[in-house]
Amino acid sequence: MKTFLKIVVLFAVLCYPCVIYFGMNYFSIRYLLLALACVFLLRFMILKGQSSAMSQLSSVSIVVIGLIVCAIGVAFNSVMMVKLYPVFINIILFVFFFHSLFYPPSAIERIARITSPDLSIEAIRYTRKVTVAWCGFFIANGMIALWSVFFASTKIWMLYNGFIAYFLMILLFSVEYLVRCHVKKQHEK
Repeated sequence: MKTFLKIVVLFAVLCYPCVIYFGMNYFSIRYLLLALACVFLLRFMILKGQSSAMSQLSSVSIVVIGLIVCAIGVAFNSVMMVKLYPVFINIILFVFFFHSLFYPPSAIERIARITSPDLSIEAIRYTRKVTVAWCGFFIANGMIALWSVFFASTKIWMLYNGFIAYFLMILLFSVEYLVRCHVKKQHEK
């Protein structure tokens, strides 16, 4: 049951822009936000069991921002607050990744150590560079998300934040994976 709940909550959080866009056609923004607040509360309950303090901190921060956005949106019946959520997520992720550059290990190094606990000095340097690249991504993505809130239609906001941003993340993951394979080959010679 807990696994099923995790999947449902993850799906709802990832599909946030689509849920908002289509939900606004059928429900008042207040009811939609109350439902989303329940999803964020469920997400918070699921996160209690995470082992890594840093991943728990960033995940809980995302949930707390989601709950704040929902509360302000309900209080003021505001679509604007709802649309700002992806911007806040990019800010949180940027801060988490950027902070890790000054207080090692870097965010990407932490992720890499899950499968490869013994990283070489070269690998650690590489993970720092990838962390910097993700910082750049979060800045650019956050700025485009912010632009979509104020200067684009709700449909464009949904398309960018619900599809294009995810596509760009997958593209960055893919390019980084190809670069990593190339770098590994060079260091194995």
